[in-house]
Amino acid sequence: MAERRGVAGTVLEELEIAKPEAGRLRGGAVPGRRGRKVARGLSPQAAAARAHELWRVAQGSRAAVLKKIARGGAHTARELGRQVDYLFSKSEGIFGNMVEHDPEARSLSPDERKALIADWSDGWAGAAKNGHTTHLLMSFPADVRPDTARTIAELWAFEMFQSGDHQDEEWAYVAALHTDRAHPHVHIVLNNRGLMSGAWFFMARDHVFNFQMMKQRMVAIAAEQGVFLDASSRLDRGILTYGPSRAEIERARAEGRAPVEKRREGPALEAALAEVAQSGETLRFLARLAALTGERALQARIEAAVDTLRAGGILHPFSRLPLSGESDMTLPPRATGWCAPCP
Repeated sequence: MAERRGVAGTVLEELEIAKPEAGRLRGGAVPGRRGRKVARGLSPQAAAARAHELWRVAQGSRAAVLKKIARGGAHTARELGRQVDYLFSKSEGIFGNMVEHDPEARSLSPDERKALIADWSDGWAGAAKNGHTTHLLMSFPADVRPDTARTIAELWAFEMFQSGDHQDEEWAYVAALHTDRAHPHVHIVLNNRGLMSGAWFFMARDHVFNFQMMKQRMVAIAAEQGVFLDASSRLDRGILTYGPSRAEIERARAEGRAPVEKRREGPALEAALAEVAQSGETLRFLARLAALTGERALQARIEAAVDTLRAGGILHPFSRLPLSGESDMTLPPRATGWCAPCP
C-alpha cells in the first residue's frame, strides 16, 4: 500500500483494523462517543451498529436470518405436541439441553417426545398470553453445509439459553435441523420458564434478549465457522415492505406462488424512507473510509450501493465471498466514533 501521509495517514494510524484470524474476528462493535448527537435521532450505539453491518454488506456478506415465529408459543400440552411433532417429523439433526447429546441422532422417538411434553407442560400454570414456549427459526444461505448450519445454531443456542452469559438463568430447549428447502434452517423451541430461578424468557427491543444482539451473536459465531453473514435489517438494505408471515410463506408454498409482502403506508413508510436515506449516508462515509485504506474496488462497490438506494433499489449480496483475504470483515472500531452523524 502507498505510504500513508497527511490527514489520511494520521487517521489511519488511529485505526485498529480488525482482520479475520484463523476463522475468527478481532475487534467488534464499539459504541459511539459518549454524549455525541446523532442525526435523525439515531443513538451513537445504533449508528455504530449500522455502520458495522453495512461495512460487512459491502464486502459480500449475506443477511443473518433469525425469526421469532408469530403466535408460535404453545398454550397447552396438545399444542406443544403439535409443535414437537413438526420439529422432529422431518428433522435431519437434533440438539438441546433436553435431549441426549448424539451428533448422529436425527429425531426424537414418539416416547421421547411424549416424555418431553409431559415434563414441560406439568410445570405450566396460568394462562400465558403468548404461550409457555418460544419458537425461533434460524435460516442460512443455500451454500452453507447443513452440518455447519447445525454447529452454528447449536453454539448460538448454548450461549443464549444455557451459558448464563446474557442472563443468570437457563432455559430448557430442543432444536431440529431441517433441510427440506434450499436453505438449511434450524427450529428452536424453548420452555419460557427458567430452570434455575424461574425467570420468564422474553424478547424485547430494550431487553437483554433483543433481535439486534441475538443476530449479532449469530453473525460472530458464524464467522468462527467460516460463514460470512451480517445483521443488517431489511431497511438497511432498502427493502420497504414487511417480511411475509410464516403462515403466508406456507400458503404461498402450497399454492405454488411467491409470498406476498405487506407494503408500508403513511407514517410507517415515511419513517422507513428516512432510515433508507440514513443507510445511504452511512455508506457514503464507508466509501470514503474504503478510499482511505486503499480498497478502491470496495469503494466502487459501496458507491454503487449508494446509487442503488437513491434510486429506490434493494441491496443484494455483492458477491459470495469478501473481496479479498485482506479486506476487513469488521469496520475499524474507532471509525464508528466518526460516523455517528455520518455526514
